[in-house]
Amino acid sequence: MMMEINQENRFEWIDKYLDNELSEEELSFFYKTLENDESLQADLQTQQEMHEQMLAHARLKAYAGNQQTIIEDKNSYSKEEYVHFSLIQGILKDKEKRR
Repeated sequence: MMMEINQENRFEWIDKYLDNELSEEELSFFYKTLENDESLQADLQTQQEMHEQMLAHARLKAYAGNQQTIIEDKNSYSKEEYVHFSLIQGILKDKEKRR
């Protein structure tokens, strides 16, 4: 990966960081950049929250048995929870498409 973090590649760097895919050299560079870049800090915070939500959703999905159970059983969730699940489902589908 090119050793520069800019607007075009910042989310690629963040994704690789969250997925533990950075080399030691890249990780060191990422931390040094993060110290001085408040917008990168904010983007990382947002992505970390989304990452945690996806993990929580994955645990819920595993507990429920499958993804369809959550969708079909939407009446047992509040509207806010269902919207949250739908948003995460979209994020997961988008991430799958990018791979």
